[in-house]
Amino acid sequence: MIITIAVAALISAVTIIGFPFYTYKDHKVDSGKAYGFVIGESKLRTYERAVELYSKGKYEVFEVGRGSAAIPHDLESPDDALQSDHWQLVVDPDWWNNVIYLEFSGDSLTRIWRFRLCCEGP
Repeated sequence: MIITIAVAALISAVTIIGFPFYTYKDHKVDSGKAYGFVIGESKLRTYERAVELYSKGKYEVFEVGRGSAAIPHDLESPDDALQSDHWQLVVDPDWWNNVIYLEFSGDSLTRIWRFRLCCEGP
């Protein structure tokens, strides 16, 4: 019985500690393509890709801006998005942080950053 409890405790500890590390993602792309987007493409083409990916369920919320100051964007009209150099695509809002960030310089996509963290650390 003691061995069973010890094994269960060990498995629980490994799962609790290992899950955040296993699901963590911090991937920055400055050339090429990733997550359905292509570095160097125009804002309008990137926006068209974002609308297409949204319709396929690849993410749930499109936000314009950066960080907590970002505001939800209505995909019906690209005007607000095309004025911003920072877009956030929230992949799964049930996670603490599961986002694809798109950064532009002028009219070109310059960085794709995928960040996923399952829970907030201490």
